[in-house]
Amino acid sequence: MRKLLLLITIVLVGVCSKAVDTVLVSLYNSQNIKNIIFKPTKGAYEFFINGVWEPLPTNAPIYCIAQGSGFSVTDELENFVVFQKLIIRPKENDARMLLAPIVPKKGERLYANYFTVEWYNGSIRVLNKIPLNTYVASVVESEAGGKENVEYYKVQALICRTFALCNLNKHKREGFNLCDEVHCQVNKGVARFNDDIYVAEKATENLVLVDRNLNLIETVFHSNCGGQTINSEDYWQTAVPYLRAKPDTFCYNEPHATWQRTISKTEWLGYLQRNFSFRSHDSLYIEKAVNYNPEFKSKWFLLPSFAISTRRIRENWKFRSAYFSVKPVGEKLLINGRGFGHAVGLCQEGAIVRSKTNFSFSEILHYYYQDVFIVDKSLLSFYKNY
Repeated sequence: MRKLLLLITIVLVGVCSKAVDTVLVSLYNSQNIKNIIFKPTKGAYEFFINGVWEPLPTNAPIYCIAQGSGFSVTDELENFVVFQKLIIRPKENDARMLLAPIVPKKGERLYANYFTVEWYNGSIRVLNKIPLNTYVASVVESEAGGKENVEYYKVQALICRTFALCNLNKHKREGFNLCDEVHCQVNKGVARFNDDIYVAEKATENLVLVDRNLNLIETVFHSNCGGQTINSEDYWQTAVPYLRAKPDTFCYNEPHATWQRTISKTEWLGYLQRNFSFRSHDSLYIEKAVNYNPEFKSKWFLLPSFAISTRRIRENWKFRSAYFSVKPVGEKLLINGRGFGHAVGLCQEGAIVRSKTNFSFSEILHYYYQDVFIVDKSLLSFYKNY
């Protein structure tokens, strides 16, 4: 019966109710902001201060500056102190706000909708409350760039939406849903470089990925798998049924397919000895450590008995991936690597090539995530209670 219901769900996709969800996102989340400018660039805003709403016209910036136990707000005409929070809201639906951190100095970004500015742990925290569809479009552009095609943007929109809804409580203790960094999903402001992103978001509106139990899946993805994705337990610890290893030749010739590093042989052997009690004075062990050329991706460097994790090596050395070989070149070692990222789940560059060769977004998603279903999120509660 459940399989039948899932088939019905898929057939009904796109004709169900369109509930408007919102997410609360922490902007410049880990930047310890001390001074930041808010400047409306389109439409008018207003802010709530001293019990009343004050107008903030287009191109009229305000400066929020950390001072003592709060932050001051300056609009170039007057100055007053806010000890708790400042709420900023748009007066038109298409209003846009430019944010520009001064201390520390970070790039300008354009945002929409509501803002809450808070004094938090000695810094200024900015929270952006936006509709889910606006958030998804923003993340799609931030994660995929502005030069891809509609079909790939559909792929990215669906996995971004699913990830967001699956992780809404990731920062619950801190008072918001998601941050704007890799920890959640990169969000650099409203999508504005390719209208196809909005076309794709609209075409997949409300669609999410679920497993056989109708639970939202963890739609993890990475830049390039180097030709082979891996099982979830080969990078993390938990085996997830829908995150299974798959060959992927579509990403072979893409920009992030390969990488190289050159390091000192002495430094490499010393690292292995310090961190893993490796026998760096044993000639046989040295030979293995400097002539490493795995046929396939492996969770372990050399053999499992050495207990040297390729993931740990990647993180310690900041390699682009955990799929690499080692070759001696004089007193140096040449590290040849394949792929960029953890290699679990969807390979972005592989998926992009597939989208350009007549694979549909549904076919692409079902290739990288096994035994999952694309459903309308507004139907999940109904079928779970059936």
